[in-house]
Amino acid sequence: EISKLQMLAKRIAQAARGIVAFPKMGLIERTKPYNTGLSDMTNFQHIQMFNACHATYTMHDAVLTLKQYGKQLTPELLTLMLMNLSQHQIDKNQIFWNTIYPVYKNELQFMDRDAIMAFSLFIYCSGLLHIQDDHWWEIVYDKLYGEQSLLTLMDCDNLLKIYFAMAETDRGTTELYDYIENYFVDHQVELNEYDLGEIQEWQQLTGRPLNPRLEGLFKEKGVKKLLS
Repeated sequence: EISKLQMLAKRIAQAARGIVAFPKMGLIERTKPYNTGLSDMTNFQHIQMFNACHATYTMHDAVLTLKQYGKQLTPELLTLMLMNLSQHQIDKNQIFWNTIYPVYKNELQFMDRDAIMAFSLFIYCSGLLHIQDDHWWEIVYDKLYGEQSLLTLMDCDNLLKIYFAMAETDRGTTELYDYIENYFVDHQVELNEYDLGEIQEWQQLTGRPLNPRLEGLFKEKGVKKLLS
């Protein structure tokens, strides 16, 4: 059985090659490159970048990849690298904060509606890494509610990642939690048993009273109540 992290990695790999895979929507080709000069690169050069990001397991690897490819890296390729670092529980020392983190923070500021999947995975990874930089979360909320209004474009797959990160870092607001939880109820057909179990676990992590609509969904789907 394929794990959820393996499924995520597969989708990131698809996106990193220039194709974005959206749940239940098939494959959608990019309408434009994210970075200047990317469209002029050969397929071999793009594969080289993908392999470098895919093989990043340490901060040393990340620094070498960033130095070699710099601004040529797309949001998806950066996401692939960040997922690897997040899963390997790196020690966030000065190398991370001074060299790696600024690259991701800068990229976050320029993400738009063409980078929904990469954006939600950036936020998911910030939950795994327990990022507590106030400015990072200011940028995130500006993207969700500001001119880009990315929140309105997200499906359950994206919102699961946002919900996890907010619960894990204690950075969620009542307004955001209410929106996401009600979206889950309204679009429950997109959720499987595993998703519902995670939602229940993360909801408890928020310390909020249980949303009555969410409680009703748990009962309807037979989700076992977690011990406090």
